[in-house]
Amino acid sequence: MPDLLVYLPNGASGLICVWENKAPSIDVDVALQEAKGYVDGLHRMRPSTPGLPRIAAGFNGKALRLAYLTFGREWVDVKAGGEVVTDAFPRPDYIANGLSSTGNFQGVSGTITRNQLRAALPRLKTLYRGIPILASGRKPIDFTVALLTLKMLVESTRAWGTWAEQPGLVSDAANVDQAIAERFIQLARRVMADTSLYAKYGDIFEFREEGREEPLSFNFLETLENIVRGKRNFERLFLILDDLAPLHGSDFDLFGEVYQAIGDDATKRALGEFFTGRHIIAAVVPILFERAGAQTIKEFRRASIADVACGTGGFLTETLRYVRRQFDLNEAATRQFAQHAFYGYDLSAANASRARVNMYFAGDGFSEVKGNFDALAKKTPDIGPFDYILTNPPYGAGQNGRLEEAFLARVIGRLKPGGWGLIVLPTGVLENPRSESARLNLLRETVLTDVISLPMHAFAPYTKQRTAILIFRRRPKPLVGAAWPDLLARVAHEKVSFFIVDNDGFANSDKRYETDRHNADGSWQHDDLTAWSDSKGRLHPGKLFAALVQQKSPTAGTDEFGTPLGPKYAVMSLGAMSKAKPGELVLLPDSYLRPMFGTVSLPDFDGQAQALISEANGRAGPGTILERTRALLATRVAVPASGIRGKKKPRTRVDEIFAISKGTTGLTEAVIYKQFDPEGLPVYGGGETPPRFTIANGARSKNDDDITIHSAPALIVSLDGSSGAVRVVKKGKFVLNHHGCVLKPLPGKNINLHYAAQQLEGGLRALAANRGASATLTLPKLKSFVFPYPAPPAIVTKLKRLRIALEAIRDRYG
Repeated sequence: MPDLLVYLPNGASGLICVWENKAPSIDVDVALQEAKGYVDGLHRMRPSTPGLPRIAAGFNGKALRLAYLTFGREWVDVKAGGEVVTDAFPRPDYIANGLSSTGNFQGVSGTITRNQLRAALPRLKTLYRGIPILASGRKPIDFTVALLTLKMLVESTRAWGTWAEQPGLVSDAANVDQAIAERFIQLARRVMADTSLYAKYGDIFEFREEGREEPLSFNFLETLENIVRGKRNFERLFLILDDLAPLHGSDFDLFGEVYQAIGDDATKRALGEFFTGRHIIAAVVPILFERAGAQTIKEFRRASIADVACGTGGFLTETLRYVRRQFDLNEAATRQFAQHAFYGYDLSAANASRARVNMYFAGDGFSEVKGNFDALAKKTPDIGPFDYILTNPPYGAGQNGRLEEAFLARVIGRLKPGGWGLIVLPTGVLENPRSESARLNLLRETVLTDVISLPMHAFAPYTKQRTAILIFRRRPKPLVGAAWPDLLARVAHEKVSFFIVDNDGFANSDKRYETDRHNADGSWQHDDLTAWSDSKGRLHPGKLFAALVQQKSPTAGTDEFGTPLGPKYAVMSLGAMSKAKPGELVLLPDSYLRPMFGTVSLPDFDGQAQALISEANGRAGPGTILERTRALLATRVAVPASGIRGKKKPRTRVDEIFAISKGTTGLTEAVIYKQFDPEGLPVYGGGETPPRFTIANGARSKNDDDITIHSAPALIVSLDGSSGAVRVVKKGKFVLNHHGCVLKPLPGKNINLHYAAQQLEGGLRALAANRGASATLTLPKLKSFVFPYPAPPAIVTKLKRLRIALEAIRDRYG
């Protein structure tokens, strides 16, 4: 009989070690061999039984030796962090966290780290390329999440045995690959057959994307069965996960890492609507709770925290992690808090499933997370009111107007009086005249404290639409005021903190590589969100937190390629904002900190243009050439009065110089295709891009009307899409569709068209109803727009030359 049997502490089941003692005069290896014999005998007598001891210990009073029995019945040294353990016995928490199949204690440092998972996921993605069913699309993401969930369940269900021994629990398999495949299938079936487990995890292993009547979108069991056996696919899957420390309680967003590492660009675009970058969420969640003054766990224990469009649960999980770290909660306290505090709702049942598992990985107990829930439906079940709502809702047109505006109203309506909201919105809601009623309602119903502009590529590759984050508190009672002037009298004293995030730690391009360079003091060069440590190890908050919470104004920086950036932070009263933009209700930080399409001096314009021209000709380093060229083409140039008759700077309306005619309606791509003629007339779509099509002379519109033929020289101004963009047509005849209009100089008006294009574009873009892709420029605004004309000949000549060069760069890179 062995001398000692070692069990896990605290009443946890599981015999984990057989210990054999010998006298000091006997070699310790003799004791170890006897302990091995007992362990090996148990496994021979009870094959395929999970949870049998696999550690043998030999001790002679002077030395202690350990060995581990692998699932292949081989004895190996016991290791911790890759180093062989000698003359020491592992702590109980190390043992509870488990060993790998090679005898290495994986949980020496606790739960899995972000870097550990990031090292494993590319290995999985490479493996998937050789497995047809996992080679592309969403299935690799769903499969990886299911597989990680399975491992987490094994870790937390002692009766199933440890992860490392799973291949050894199928005794009649032809080979290791077959054994692992069969065991994965057995475990998945066990989850699906267990009522309590299925209620929690069933949607991870099989789900329908919309409702119960839809066919299955993903089936883990079916996917497992369709992976070819005998080619070491399952063995590699097992070994990659075998290297990971325990998953439960991980202090980062596990699904987010899977999404970023496993998804291809097309899949990210498809799923991106439901995914908010966790680095962004982690940066803004502390600001919300600092604003709310929630400083103690007692305040949080009474709080209800919701996301009414939760997607995969980013705001919920990051809030849970914030609370856990802020108040140093242990696992039990975290679970107890989360179980009553969190509420998540999403239209997609699949997303709700992902959110539930994300919450469990983060330490949840479970909270209430529901799918098939339309937060905007008129008959929505009565939810809330909540103390906090944090959300990134869907954008775009809905049945009753813009979705983002409807969600903003619903979030406000579901907050308790005095409750706090945080919402991600397209910037158009903050500046678009058509969204003014939504902004008025926001200020009537809430006290707006913060507006944070995000970079254009923050949600790439799903969308390049500019977005901003609003933080606000619901008023005890809404204010009375039908229009902005009336409301302003009540709220002029209220202050809003503005911040422009130029750099979020990732490149401002579709590539989205990490920009992890540091300044000499240890701060980030191109990351406004993340905290940093100085040379003495002192932790400093990121620029965003330091500005909004500590009111430390950041120094002006540059983009990744050295281009200077403007002011980032300001605190403005609503009254001051109204004075800066009389008659307007604009809440976008950029409008005040960096007015778009501004006016610069000719030397400044010349310097910026020459730099871009040199860069485009290969005489400078790489950079965002197209974006900067477009910005410069939309920059007006100051015209001095000297050299022009009269004392005042000349200002002339567009319709005093140009005859304006709109493009042809019904000139669709299908119409062009049917009447295409390679030798025909170029068809312009308005604004930035050169013509892609040519159409036969004498062609007809969709409604069989005549197509208007225009002649150069002329300007084309885009009315929607890239509204306000201007293109010069130098010669020939051309056709224009309804997206633009043609400006031809009136008789006797000898104006240089390139000069006019440069002075018009910035002002016209600023007049657009929205600066985004769905912008609209109205004909009355175009006609009444005033710009400097006439101008000194030297300025006209220089602007003409620079404009031609810049348009060539735009056409080359666009």
